[in-house]
Amino acid sequence: MADCKITLPITDTNEVFVAKMKNMVQKAGGEISGNDNTGNFSIGSPMGSITGNYEISNGVILITITDKPFLISCSAIQGILEAQIK
Repeated sequence: MADCKITLPITDTNEVFVAKMKNMVQKAGGEISGNDNTGNFSIGSPMGSITGNYEISNGVILITITDKPFLISCSAIQGILEAQIK
């Protein structure tokens, strides 16, 4: 399976954005580790775990999904992330 690469703009500082992201992942029962620039995460779903990493640079976050259930598309994940990040 090819990785899903999702690039989204962010308007907060890296520190504020990562704090919000950590809160969202933990509320969803997931795990996240890293710093204000890079890190890794894993979130469970009824169909299986979604794992990946993130890199933040110049007001943009690059999220790479490295493992996901076959039935969850990259575009579905991107739509959920876009809704949560706004």
